[in-house]
Amino acid sequence: MKEIKSQYRNRNKDIIVFYNKNEIPYIAVPHLHSQYEIYYNIRGAKGFMLNGGFYRCGERDLLVIPRVSAHKVLVKENAEYERCIINIDARVVELLERVCPSAGALTWLTGEEGKAPEMVNLTPEQHNTLMELAAEYNREEQDGRELETFAVFVRLLSFLKSCFEHPRRTVYMDEDELTYADKVMRQIEQSFQTASVSEIADRIFVNEDYANRVFKEETGITIKKYLTMRKIAEAKKYLFLGKSAREACVLAGFNDYANFMRTFKKYEGYTPGGLEELTESL
Repeated sequence: MKEIKSQYRNRNKDIIVFYNKNEIPYIAVPHLHSQYEIYYNIRGAKGFMLNGGFYRCGERDLLVIPRVSAHKVLVKENAEYERCIINIDARVVELLERVCPSAGALTWLTGEEGKAPEMVNLTPEQHNTLMELAAEYNREEQDGRELETFAVFVRLLSFLKSCFEHPRRTVYMDEDELTYADKVMRQIEQSFQTASVSEIADRIFVNEDYANRVFKEETGITIKKYLTMRKIAEAKKYLFLGKSAREACVLAGFNDYANFMRTFKKYEGYTPGGLEELTESL
């Protein structure tokens, strides 16, 4: 069974440069966060889901994920998964935009929300540069050299900007590239606020028991649990955007406010109101 963790990785730092290898993909459902994210698939991933679209993602593919956008990586079965992720708080981006007001300085990062992700494939030389800068950033940070750490961060942004000067068109995954669970998730993304398990099963022309059994074999959770976790991720989006808990409850597809509060606390360990203590609203 695959390891399941929260679909939202709470951050307590303005800048995160994260590298991991041989990791069990810990997110089985789309997740979101309030920071900008730069995702680099070194190897292991086959695709990426962003705002309901399923896109191809190969070795050394680099892409930008807008803030508060539901997304998840699709990893090849039994593949060695290696990635590097950079999270940047919106306040840092706003500061940099004031310091560097020239057009185009950070448009590759901020982009237009709702569009297909910007994606580039790095050359072996670019890969080495990115890995060296990421390692240098973490060394300086661990040594407590704040000015030097930020200087490396600026160099890292400058390098990434050069990589995205010629982004390629993102390509949707073909039907035969999707697993059974991927296909179920794609159906769920179309109407998770209102869809039931039986309705999802009907759309893919199987009975409910079979749909649940195969989905659980591939993901470690049932379709019903996936639907619940997906709704929680959606509720978080609206909470970040300044909606009240009651508004987020309705917009995410929960029909009962008391049930929403209990479910949110069960999965996340805190109430919707407690989200403000973990990360600031947008």
